[in-house]
Amino acid sequence: MSSWSLALEPSFFHGAAFWVAWTLFPVDSRLRFMIGLTLGALLTRVAWAGLHFSLWLEAPWSLMDRSGGFSVLALPVGLLLVAPYLSAPGGGQAYRAAAARAVVPALAVARLGCVWWGCCGGRVSALGLAHPVAVYEVIFWFGLGFLLRRVPDSQAPGLWLVAFGAIRLGLEPLRSAPPLGPPEVDVSVLAGIWLGLGLLTLYFDRRVCGASGLEIEAFGPPDRQEPEGR
Repeated sequence: MSSWSLALEPSFFHGAAFWVAWTLFPVDSRLRFMIGLTLGALLTRVAWAGLHFSLWLEAPWSLMDRSGGFSVLALPVGLLLVAPYLSAPGGGQAYRAAAARAVVPALAVARLGCVWWGCCGGRVSALGLAHPVAVYEVIFWFGLGFLLRRVPDSQAPGLWLVAFGAIRLGLEPLRSAPPLGPPEVDVSVLAGIWLGLGLLTLYFDRRVCGASGLEIEAFGPPDRQEPEGR
């Protein structure tokens, strides 16, 4: 194994993803954001244990060491749990939008580790080549990151969750079987839940935005309140 491979181990990409998220999130509420991101990262390990519950019962300590895995499907939970729904205007839309815009490029960076190590492979296509699922995800995450920076705060959180579920739902049939075997919980169901939650978030955030008199512009600048007298 080359020195480059040793240096660019999965923990390197995970650390790089945390750094990207930290630098992209606005200075305000950074502590809250990092608490949510750290909590979400811990929950990805718990989610992996839930998806492979029987195997985890045979080796409970795998949750604490490198022999265990993780499921990124649990990452948004930590960020949403610490969002200031009651203490900030619009149910914390600005915070949730900033979190989405910071996390999505970080997910792309984390998936670069999968590309580097060749894990998270795909099923063989009709052309006889395996689908580069990790590459697909990197492209989708970077594209979504660009899109989220062009939509107002009232749309960014919902679009993130819709895409989060839709990307996983769309790519799941292309994924190869995990080394531990199929998960005991259908991952497509979990992805569908995120997609549905995203649609609900879009609906309620738009209603809150309209009730508070904020202007909504599709693919425009962040929501703002027009000054009186114009």
